[in-house]
Amino acid sequence: MMIKELMIEDRKYLEESIELRYEMQFEEKRVDEEQLLRNKSEIKENIRNFIDSHLGKDLFIVGMIEDGHLVATCCLQVLEYYPEWKCLNGKKGYITNVYTLPKYRKRGYQRQLMMMVLDIAQKNQIEYIKLSSQNPNAIHLYESLGFISDKNAFKIKLTIE
Repeated sequence: MMIKELMIEDRKYLEESIELRYEMQFEEKRVDEEQLLRNKSEIKENIRNFIDSHLGKDLFIVGMIEDGHLVATCCLQVLEYYPEWKCLNGKKGYITNVYTLPKYRKRGYQRQLMMMVLDIAQKNQIEYIKLSSQNPNAIHLYESLGFISDKNAFKIKLTIE
């Protein structure tokens, strides 16, 4: 097993990360299954384009590689806001795409990946990091790493025409 921060030249692992992201969305039923299946190629192409545009700039992907394949991922997206007193540089992080293939779960991979992502965040002077989860196992991991639940978030879905 090997932990690796993926770079643009890691095409094989990046392609596997696209597949893992798709599988995660399918498994968690984030959208209607029929829609997800119908738009599979478009979804994957959009993810690929996003990675190509953002990787190494404001997107960092770390992965666990076992037997020559990517089996788990954890990503950090850097967002810049107006600077404020509690975040002078305006840089905040959002952890996303935290996923391990079912066969490789319960091996501590996500703890290792999260530690690497937190190290990347520190090196990039990111003081505040957010993530969201409803998975009890994941929540336990996040709390053990020092994350604190904040129930004050609101969101809205806008229709884009």
